[in-house]
Amino acid sequence: MSGALTPFVMGTVGVAMNYQAARAQAEAIKQQSAAEAQMLRQNAYYHEAEAQMARQKAQWDEGILREQIRSTMGTQRAAYAARGVRMTGSPFEVISETLIQGQKDILAVRYGGELQAYKALATADMYRQKAAYVLSAGAATAGTLTRTSLFSSALSMYNLWNVYGPPQRQPLGATSTAGTKTTQPPLETGIAGTGSGMTSIPRMSQDPRIILY
Repeated sequence: MSGALTPFVMGTVGVAMNYQAARAQAEAIKQQSAAEAQMLRQNAYYHEAEAQMARQKAQWDEGILREQIRSTMGTQRAAYAARGVRMTGSPFEVISETLIQGQKDILAVRYGGELQAYKALATADMYRQKAAYVLSAGAATAGTLTRTSLFSSALSMYNLWNVYGPPQRQPLGATSTAGTKTTQPPLETGIAGTGSGMTSIPRMSQDPRIILY
C-alpha cells in the first residue's frame, strides 16, 4: 500500500505548494494595490494643498489690490482738494469709477483663486476615487484568485484520492451491511482438444481477480 500512497502523497504536496503559491500571489496583488493607492492619495494631498495655496494667494492679491484702490482714491481726492475742486460732479464720478473698477478687479482676483482651488480639489477627488477603486479591485482580484485556487486544490485532492487513495474492497465471504453473506462467483472451466487428448485451459471467472482452470 505504501507504493500506492506514494503518488498520493507527492500529489498532495504539489497541491499544497500550488495553493501556497496562489496565496502568495494574491498577497502580492494586495500589497501592490495598496502601494499604488498610497501614491494616488499622496497626489490628492498635493492637489488639496495646491487648492489651499490658491485661495491664500487670492486673498493676498485681493488685499494688495484694495490697498492700491484706496491709495488711488486718496491721491485723486488730494489732487482735487489741492485745486479747490469740490467732490461733486465730474470729480465724484472719477473717484466712483475708480472704486467700481477696483471692486471688479477684486472680484476677478477672488474668482480666479476659487477657480484654481476648484480645479485642484476636483483633481484631488479624482485621485482619491481612483485610490479607492485600486484597493477594491486589488482585494477582489486577490479574493478571486484565492477562492479559485482553493476550489482547484479541493478538486485535485478529490481526484488524487479517487486514483491513488486506499481501495475500499470487500473481502470474499464477508458479511454485507444487510447481514447476508456474499457468495463467491461460480467457477467456470473450459475444455479444449479433440479425441482422447482433453486439456483444461484457464478461464476467467466473473471476478477478475480469480483465474480458474
